[in-house]
Amino acid sequence: RKQPVYVCVCMRPGGCVDTPGWVNSIGVDCDVYASEHCAGGRFLPAGAWASGVDFGEPEKHCCACGKPPDRGPGDISSDSGCVDTVGWQNLFGATCDDYSSAGRCAGGAFTPGEEWTSGHDFGEPEKHCCECGKPAPCVDTPHWRNHYGATCSLYEAEGHCRDGAFLPAHEYTAAAEFGSPWKHCCACGKGRGSPPPLPPPPPPPPP
Repeated sequence: RKQPVYVCVCMRPGGCVDTPGWVNSIGVDCDVYASEHCAGGRFLPAGAWASGVDFGEPEKHCCACGKPPDRGPGDISSDSGCVDTVGWQNLFGATCDDYSSAGRCAGGAFTPGEEWTSGHDFGEPEKHCCECGKPAPCVDTPHWRNHYGATCSLYEAEGHCRDGAFLPAHEYTAAAEFGSPWKHCCACGKGRGSPPPLPPPPPPPPP
């Protein structure tokens, strides 16, 4: 008969769990990354080349490479950085805790049928309560660097990005071959969901 297959769901320090069954594009799993490329939540200097989209983003799947600790159900703020606005309540005295406990909001959105309790007439809880969708402040992906060793700080210091966008003529540095910094660096647009458009090609020379 077939032998059972065992999959390790490995709990790392800090409550982090490697993504079960994850392997990169060449079949390397988190255990191999931990033994050869990563340690303590970051890539080793000689292992940074094995990060990013081309290698399946092990930094999002392997605790040793920087995957953040796992959150419990309904825990919005534990690693997102979101904090309910202190002292907020709507015109009827309802607080963020009230919105959550009454089931009006969960997981960063209004539950179906409860959207009527949002907006200006109800004090805009979506701007004040994490469970209702208050956005978290942007935080650069910890320890990220691209295949060439450039960090988010370097992208900003060298004038590639500023204020959530790539500067003109620097859009090429957003590509996957540069580690897709728009997914990792706040100065380059992390959290906006899509890469910047490339500039149009230059016009042809006059005849």
